[in-house]
Amino acid sequence: EQEADVEKRVAQRTEQVRSKYEERIQKLVERVGRQAEEAARAQAEAHLQVEAEQIRSEAAAERAASGYRTF
Repeated sequence: EQEADVEKRVAQRTEQVRSKYEERIQKLVERVGRQAEEAARAQAEAHLQVEAEQIRSEAAAERAASGYRTF
């Protein structure tokens, strides 16, 4: 009976530890996921800004080549 009680307490404690670390792992996965998403979003935004600047530069060059002037 004492041995069964010890086994029961060990099993309970094992479950508590497993649950605790499962929650910690889930939070870590969520945090890493958010960080990766934010980094990807920032990278995409930077890429779009570079592309927009290139388009503006090309448009300005085409206007200059065609003799278009703004007053």
